[in-house]
Order: sequence, then C-alpha cells, then structure tokens
Amino acid sequence: MKNNRLRELLNEGKPTLGIHMVTTSPQIVEIIGHSGAFDYIELCGEYASWGLTDLDNFARAVELSPHMSSMMKVEQEPRIFITTRSLGAGIQNVLFADCHSAAEVKECICAVRPETPEDGGVHGCNLRRNVDYLFESGRHGPRH
Repeated sequence: MKNNRLRELLNEGKPTLGIHMVTTSPQIVEIIGHSGAFDYIELCGEYASWGLTDLDNFARAVELSPHMSSMMKVEQEPRIFITTRSLGAGIQNVLFADCHSAAEVKECICAVRPETPEDGGVHGCNLRRNVDYLFESGRHGPRH
C-alpha cells in the first residue's frame, strides 16, 4: 500500500501544503507532482466534471509522486457512493462537504471505516485498485 503522506504529516503534527484541482487531467497531476511542492492534491469532486474511470486515472497519476497523497472532496449527495468509489480508485483521503448535523458526520465516518464488528463501518470488501484487485487472496508467496 502506498504511504499516505498527508496522514503521516498530520500524525507528526507538521503543517501540510496541498493544491486543489477541478480537472481530472493526469498530465496536470503529473506536472504538479514533478514540482515537488505539494504534500497532497485534492480533486474538488463537487465542482469538477468526472466519471468513475477518471477517479482511477487521477489516483494512478498521483501514485507517480511518492511524496504526494490524493484527496477527493465529496459533495453532499450521493456522498457514500462517491466515497466508496474514490477509495476504491486509490484516492487516499476524503473531504466531506456540507455536513449539517452530527448524524451526517457519523454517516461519513462509517463510510470510510471497514465493515467489521470492531470498526463499525459500512465500507465492505471490493475488487478495486485500492486492494490490488485482491490478487493476493489465496496466493502463497509474493506476487510477480
């Protein structure tokens, strides 16, 4: 799993510098990554035009820069669907927009937590990029 640079810096109590995008252009993501100036890049999903394939390509482009993490700003509805698809694409962080109550915040937290008794989330197993399409499931030894 790729390191989450944003989470590492936050855990260390250090400041972070990010940039916002309203396009899913992998070329622009690569240019931003080559600058070396940013710790994370946020796709402003509530303002940008995007499709599910764009999320995969955005995450792939961010992964070319090991010093940078990805984030998706998720609009109010359909927030759970967008969240699970963003995480599944490999986008590491989620910024929820327009939470108006404690109940909505709890719903957002549950959307990113694993669906296990101890974690209490609703994010179940999926066959997407973030889990390497489960190639390791049932295998013995390293993948080649």
